[in-house]
Amino acid sequence: MLELVQQGGDMYAQGAAAELAPLVQQAQVLAMQFDSVIANPPYMGGRNGMNDALKSFSEANYPSGK
Repeated sequence: MLELVQQGGDMYAQGAAAELAPLVQQAQVLAMQFDSVIANPPYMGGRNGMNDALKSFSEANYPSGK
């Protein structure tokens, strides 16, 4: 619909359609649905990233994690 307005509408309609086109495209992408999402979580090192409580918890519960 916006393409038709951009091609054949009046000057004001063409300008409005040109400004709306990226927003419509973004809305279409955000409206897509997915069955699964795969992500790579960031790495948190034990030396600088963990406080004492988290470090002792991870060492007690996940000893092979080092």
